[in-house]
Amino acid sequence: MGMTSALSTAIMGLNLSKAGLELVSRNVANAGTDGYTRKSLVQENLAAQGAGIGVRQVTVTREVDSFLRTQLQTELSIAGQSHVEAEFMQRLDLLYGQPGSSSSLDTRVNAFTNALQELASAPEVEVNRDAVLAQADQLANQINTLSQNIQQMRQDAESGIAQAVSDANEILQEISDLNTSIQAQWQSTSGSGDLEDRRDALIYRLSELIDVNVSEGERGAMRVFTSNGDLLVDAEASRLSFDEHGSIGPQSEFSNLESERGVGTIVLTSSNGGTVDIVKGRQQSFSGQIAGYLTMRDEILVEAQAQLDELAHGLALALSSKEVAGTAVTSGAQDGFDLDLSGLQSGNPVTITYTESGTAKQVTFIRVDDPATLPLDDAQTPNPNDTVVGIDFSGGNAAAAAAMSAALGAAITVTDEGGNVMRFLDDGAAATVDIDAVKAGITATTLADDGTQLPLFTDTGNRPYSAALDGLDQKVGFAARIQVNGDVMADTSWLVTYETIPVTGAGDSTRPLDLMQRLTEAMFEFSPDSGIGSTRAPYSGTIDAFARRVVSAQTGRAEVANQKFEAQSVVVGAIQERIDSKSAVDVDEEMAMLLELQTAYSSNARVITTIKEMMQMLLNM
Repeated sequence: MGMTSALSTAIMGLNLSKAGLELVSRNVANAGTDGYTRKSLVQENLAAQGAGIGVRQVTVTREVDSFLRTQLQTELSIAGQSHVEAEFMQRLDLLYGQPGSSSSLDTRVNAFTNALQELASAPEVEVNRDAVLAQADQLANQINTLSQNIQQMRQDAESGIAQAVSDANEILQEISDLNTSIQAQWQSTSGSGDLEDRRDALIYRLSELIDVNVSEGERGAMRVFTSNGDLLVDAEASRLSFDEHGSIGPQSEFSNLESERGVGTIVLTSSNGGTVDIVKGRQQSFSGQIAGYLTMRDEILVEAQAQLDELAHGLALALSSKEVAGTAVTSGAQDGFDLDLSGLQSGNPVTITYTESGTAKQVTFIRVDDPATLPLDDAQTPNPNDTVVGIDFSGGNAAAAAAMSAALGAAITVTDEGGNVMRFLDDGAAATVDIDAVKAGITATTLADDGTQLPLFTDTGNRPYSAALDGLDQKVGFAARIQVNGDVMADTSWLVTYETIPVTGAGDSTRPLDLMQRLTEAMFEFSPDSGIGSTRAPYSGTIDAFARRVVSAQTGRAEVANQKFEAQSVVVGAIQERIDSKSAVDVDEEMAMLLELQTAYSSNARVITTIKEMMQMLLNM
C-alpha cells in the first residue's frame, strides 16, 4: 500500500470515527426518550482485487428484540381492554353503592320492607302508610336513576368506540406514511431506525386500541392485520368506520341482523374497496380498548340492565300476582283439573305438571295476544326443567285451549268450559299420563275484592305490569319505567283495604303482612340473564335477597376488574423492562464506546500526521 492509499484509508477511518461520535452523542442525548432504541453503526472493509483499500459506513441499525416487541403488543391490547373495563366497573360499583351502605340499592329495598313491617304493626296510622309510599317511590326512583345511568354508560361506551376508531384511522395512515419513508431510506448510510422507532410507538398505541398482528414486508415495511387476519396496512392503509348511534336505550342491543341492530358496528374498508364488519359474528377473542368498550356496551352493561329489570319485574309481580290452583275434576275415566283463568294477562303463565310413563314433566304456557310474538323459547322462564309454549289468546279461549291441547299431545286434552274455565284431563283408561297439578300466575289489575295482592308498582301511565311479550318485551327496560301506582298514591287506604264488601278495617294488618312476606319470605326463581345464577341452576331466593346479591355481585366484579387491570399493568411493565434492557441506551456503554472512538479518531489522525511528515520529507529531498 502506498502512502496515498494509506492516507485515503486513514481519512476513511477518521470519517467513520466522526460518524460514530455523532451516533454516540445522539444515543446519549436520547437516553431518556420514550421509545428510542440504541442505534449502532454498521461498517465494512472495502476491498478491491482482493486487497483491502479502506473502510466504509454501511448503515445504522437499532437494537430490537422482535419476540419481546410482539409480546408487548399482545399485552398492551389486553391492558387496554382491562383498563376500560376496570374504569367502567368502578363507575358501576359507585352507582350501586357498597352492600349495606346508606345509598345502596339493597338498603333502599330493606327500607321499603321495614316500612311495610311498621305498617303491619300499626296499619291504621296514616304516617306509616305515607312512609310505605315514600319508600316505595324512592325505591322506584332509584331503580329508574340506575337504569338511566347504565344507559348513559352504554352511550359513553359507544362514544368511546367512535373516538378509538378515529384514533386508529389516524395511526393506520401514519404507519402507512412511515412505511413509505422507511422504504425510501432502507439500508441507506443513515438508516431508518428513527422512523422505525416512531412506527413501533404507533403500533404499540394501535395495539392498545385493537389487538393486531404485524409481519415484515419488503424493504423494512410492516404489514398490519387484525387478530382475525383482516389487513389494516400494506401498501396503503385500510379505513375503519363506525356508525355511532346517538340515542341508546334498554332495547338498543347489538344484532347480526341489520334490521335489529340498535347500536353501532365497525366496518373495515380495504384499499381495494372491499368491506368487512369486524364486530358482526366475531368468534375469535378480541382485545384492546375497542373490545373493552364493546364488552361493556353489549355484555356487562346489558347484564346490569337485566339485573335491574329483573329486580323491578320481581317487585311488581311479587306484590301483584296471585296463584290460582286448579280444582280436581273427573270426567268418566279421565281425571284432571279445572282452572279459572279470569283476569289472565298477556305474559302470565299457566303451568301443568304431569307424569308420563313414569317421567315427571312440566309445561309452562305463556299468554300472548299477538301471534307474531310466537314461538317462545324455553329461556322465557328461569326454570331449566320446563318446556315453554306461547299460546295466542287473541282468537278466544276455545282456540287457546285447542293450542294447549295440541302442544301437550294426544294423552292430555284441554277444553274451554266457558266462564274463563279451562279443563285439563288425562287419557283415562289408557293410563299413560297422570296430571299432578295445574296452576296459573295471574297479575291483579284491581286494588281490592280479589285477594290481598296489590299492584303497587306499575308501568308507564299506570299500566299494569304483567311481563307481556306482545310487541316489545315489557320486562326489557322496565327498570327505567317502574313507578308507584297512582291510584294508591292518591289514596293510601288501599295499602290496608283489600275488601270493599264488607270494608276492611283500618287496623287490619292482613294485606301489609302479606306484602311484606311476599318480599322477604316468598321464594322466586330469577332469570340467569341477570348474571345471578346460571341456566342450569337459576338463583332462587327472596326479592330482598336478590337485591343484596345484585349489589354484592357488582362490587365483586369491580374488584376483579381492578385486580385484572393492575396485574396486567405489572405484566406490561415487566416486558417493557426487558425491552429496555435490550434496546434502551446504556450511558455507561456509550461512554466506553466514546473512549474507543476517541482512541480510533486520535490514531487515524496520527496516521495522517505521520504520512504528512513522510511526504514532506520526500518533498524536501
